[in-house]
Amino acid sequence: RAVSYDCGDENSLTLWSTPFDFCFGEHTLRAFREWLKGEYAGSLKSKNTGRGILMMLPVLVLTVPEIGRIGFDHVKPEGILFAVLTALVGGVGEEAAFRAMPCAWLTKEKRNGKDFLKHASLVALIFALLRLTDLLARASVVDTLLGMGSSFGYGLLAAAVFLRCGTILPCMIVHTLYNIPGQLATAFPREGMAPDETLSTKLILTGIALLIGSLSYLYLKRGNAEAEMNSLWAEKWNANENSKV
Repeated sequence: RAVSYDCGDENSLTLWSTPFDFCFGEHTLRAFREWLKGEYAGSLKSKNTGRGILMMLPVLVLTVPEIGRIGFDHVKPEGILFAVLTALVGGVGEEAAFRAMPCAWLTKEKRNGKDFLKHASLVALIFALLRLTDLLARASVVDTLLGMGSSFGYGLLAAAVFLRCGTILPCMIVHTLYNIPGQLATAFPREGMAPDETLSTKLILTGIALLIGSLSYLYLKRGNAEAEMNSLWAEKWNANENSKV
């Protein structure tokens, strides 16, 4: 019975002792680059998710008044759980319906990087117009118009993040965090606190939302953003088409 086996130069496949077992031909390098894309696609996706969350974080400033309306002294654990679940359903559902699906459909149909700004504006406008339904709940015209302004600013930011990063996860995560204080303030209102913000507060919040949305719009207009988005969405389109073949 043999004590050991000698595999000759094949030992270098595990010991990396000689460079001569490697092929540096163009066809080999091309195949290796393709392998790297698949191997590190998850890392790139995580990077885009992190970038998107950072871009979305400023919108949480708008939750400060809601946080001030929460009666923290009588908040119950089951109430927190219900608030988080409700916020999650709203955040995920609205981002999927009003951002992911329309933006993805528009980019797939047009396939023109120059239209990315138009897509973001159109989706944000539709999201803002939905606030007209507040009138059915007997909201005042002023409050409805201010709500439309805030929704348009937020919608512009969220659409810009989705188109820039290629993933809707940042929008869903931050939208859920944005909803939680409002849910808690409704379930556990602070004693002696007015149920609604004053007109001046609403004007300030609307201005902040529009400012954030405008800055995200300008971010999409910067020099190399168009080329980056073209490359990102072209890769997504090709991947989806190849998966159907």
